[in-house]
Amino acid sequence: MSQYKKSLGLWNSSVSVWRTIGSGIFVVPGIAAGKAGPWLTLLAMAAGSNFSDMCHVVARMGVSKYPSTGGFYSIYSSVFGKTLSTT
Repeated sequence: MSQYKKSLGLWNSSVSVWRTIGSGIFVVPGIAAGKAGPWLTLLAMAAGSNFSDMCHVVARMGVSKYPSTGGFYSIYSSVFGKTLSTT
């Protein structure tokens, strides 16, 4: 009986990550297109608009509270500390 290695190598890890990303990019929109039909374009535009608005609000809040350069880093470092903010 042979012994199995209990570790993942670089190849196994990268394949797992790329399969996960690939399924999110290619499989999920296909399922959504099947369910939403012709409304998918309108729904995607609405989701993009909502995301854009949210990013704008977060950016404006960051600039008003932390008016220095690197506003997001300033927010993250004040909340999570410098160690987690740089990773």
